[in-house]
Amino acid sequence: MTTTVEQRRPLYAVVLAAGEGSRMKSERPKPLHRLCGKPMLAYVLESLETSSVDAIAIVVGHKAEVVTKKITEHPLSTALHFAHQEVQRGTGDAAQIGLAGLPEDVDDDSDVIVLPGDAPLLRAETMRELVERAIRVKIDVVVAEGLHVVEIDPQ
Repeated sequence: MTTTVEQRRPLYAVVLAAGEGSRMKSERPKPLHRLCGKPMLAYVLESLETSSVDAIAIVVGHKAEVVTKKITEHPLSTALHFAHQEVQRGTGDAAQIGLAGLPEDVDDDSDVIVLPGDAPLLRAETMRELVERAIRVKIDVVVAEGLHVVEIDPQ
């Protein structure tokens, strides 16, 4: 009798938390706005931790030192890396900075999930489903849009 053991591909996350949140009209950095007593960013990180990610890069920018301090006050078992976006040039730039902030062993056999730091209702189950679907149907990008999953095939 032979058993096959499927080896799990490394999974990393980039969390975009550099925004100012100017529409919120608050001095508090956007990802630190509280929801039920916790910063929105904390919910995202907790969901990622239960999703078995190997490491998380958090892109900080506006009031980076405040965001970094607040997050490190509540340590996670998952390795955290902070990447600083000096000038906020949008989501694409932030994602690129976050990818550069991941550990050096990230390669083409790794999976990376990029998500906003202000999405406290994004559950671990949803994140796992997105990654599993991307691997299963061999596509490069899966985007969660509201309640729908949109598959983007670059071909």
